[in-house]
Amino acid sequence: MNELAELLKPFWSEEKVCRELALTADELRSLETDGGILALPTSDATPVPLYPVDQFERAAGRVRVRPALGAMFHELRLTDAWTVALAVLRTPAPELDDRTPLAAARDGAEPARLSAFARQLAAEFR
Repeated sequence: MNELAELLKPFWSEEKVCRELALTADELRSLETDGGILALPTSDATPVPLYPVDQFERAAGRVRVRPALGAMFHELRLTDAWTVALAVLRTPAPELDDRTPLAAARDGAEPARLSAFARQLAAEFR
């Protein structure tokens, strides 16, 4: 595993994500395409995406993508996933009361707030 991936551990495999979120592989691909989940591509001979565990939470006995992060991922779906994972999620922002988006999502920030923040970032990245 490369040094950047080491910073983001742990990860779940595609099989684990499908099992925990009760999805088929096709449903997971659709979620990735729509930007509802953060999937980090690998450069292996057989690319297999990595799914950072910190994007998930358990609610009402089920595992799901944290709603505020899902909204954010949707807005940033055209942005490099590694940039989102390494920089965007872990950089404090004044728009989020100087918290990182990951901390804001863990603290229960409204999806609309992170979505608006991500929309602003996506426009800046273009």
